[in-house]
Amino acid sequence: LGVLAVLCGVAVASWPSGSSAAAAAAHVEPLYLFVTISSFAFPALATIVKERIFKDAANRLGGGQQLDVLVVNAYCSTAQAAFLLLLLPVTCKLKGLSLPELPAYLKAGTDCLMGGSPLCGADCSGAPLLPVLYICVNVAFNVAAMYLVRSSGAVATALTMSCLVPITVLAFTLPLPFLQQAHLGPGFMYGTGLLMAGLLMFNARVWMPAAVQIGQQWRAKLANG
Repeated sequence: LGVLAVLCGVAVASWPSGSSAAAAAAHVEPLYLFVTISSFAFPALATIVKERIFKDAANRLGGGQQLDVLVVNAYCSTAQAAFLLLLLPVTCKLKGLSLPELPAYLKAGTDCLMGGSPLCGADCSGAPLLPVLYICVNVAFNVAAMYLVRSSGAVATALTMSCLVPITVLAFTLPLPFLQQAHLGPGFMYGTGLLMAGLLMFNARVWMPAAVQIGQQWRAKLANG
């Protein structure tokens, strides 16, 4: 029931509000929507595999020892880099870029990353500070997610990550640089409340005993004094 509430909350909170946003969402092709939804299966499977790795390592090491999160994160990053290189021909094909043009494309991207002005005329304002900040936040996020997988498991991690949807939508309402400020509708509030209720229901076995104990202590103090 908690998982269902979380899924419904994410759907309601992320549903576009306003006539222009709803009209844009109505023109989304079902094929691209299906591909986007299917792509989330890969990080979900990766989270399950990481959970099994942590459990297997804990059984092998024994004595309460656990596998270092940074070690797993380093191996994951290495695997991502390897697959990125292997899929370069496919990426170039989808981009409409031939392999002989790839070195010039990478050079233009490097110039933009370093804050220069590439020949393509791309807007590289904010570089290299913004890319470095993105990398730092991304590494910290991955490490925190790995700690969550190791301590709570894949299902709890997936439900916790679902909170990122309303948080991300809320962030776009702030006057942030380089981003267009968005406006929220009532559906966002309803969806966020439903999502938080689902998280509370799913984790009731964790917080309910502590809440009952605090309540009993509070009533005992009132009775004594």
